[in-house]
Amino acid sequence: MIKCINLRPATETLVQYDPLWAHYGYIHRSGPRRQLFGGARSGDKSAEYDAKDFSSAQAAADRALATDPNYVPALIYRGRAEMKLAMARPGSAADWKSVSSWFAKANRLDTENAEPLMLYYQSFVAAGERPTDIATKGLLYAMVLAPQDNKLRWMAVRPLLLDGKPDDAKRALAPIAYYPHSESGRDTADQVLTAIESRDSAKAVSLIDKLEHEWEKD
Repeated sequence: MIKCINLRPATETLVQYDPLWAHYGYIHRSGPRRQLFGGARSGDKSAEYDAKDFSSAQAAADRALATDPNYVPALIYRGRAEMKLAMARPGSAADWKSVSSWFAKANRLDTENAEPLMLYYQSFVAAGERPTDIATKGLLYAMVLAPQDNKLRWMAVRPLLLDGKPDDAKRALAPIAYYPHSESGRDTADQVLTAIESRDSAKAVSLIDKLEHEWEKD
């Protein structure tokens, strides 16, 4: 069903995506799911980040990493802060390579954590670049790891449509459209499913883009 594959030497080790598992929300792993930004150590999350003081947030993460260079929440936090800073100014290719490297390292240390996989994918989108195959596979596996996260599920549906996999996209989206207690977005899910059924992937992607644009304003 799900098997580990080495997608790139000396970088991320991710897991092959199986749309059936993603549809039913199964997680094949050992041990309980870790809470993202869990714990109380410096670098998990701070007032600086919430206040959009990303330079100070970056410094806070650096202090945590000086104590423990392999502390995954601080690696994630460091990458988040650097990504926000890069988005605020047109960054060079080296800037974005540095951003994604934090999430790649976090993934190597905790391959069952959905957040660095999601953020690795987002770093390409934020840079205005087409996500690589490894980034897309990572995003899809993140959905398997965190099936209850509807925003993550929406993010995963988009590349499935762009890759010409409407049936997989339908299976991924079904929990939002049909689950009676799902978050807001169910109406959009119904519209996207209708577009997919009509083989109008362009319209489906446009609806998803509109929804994600609304999230950015929140």
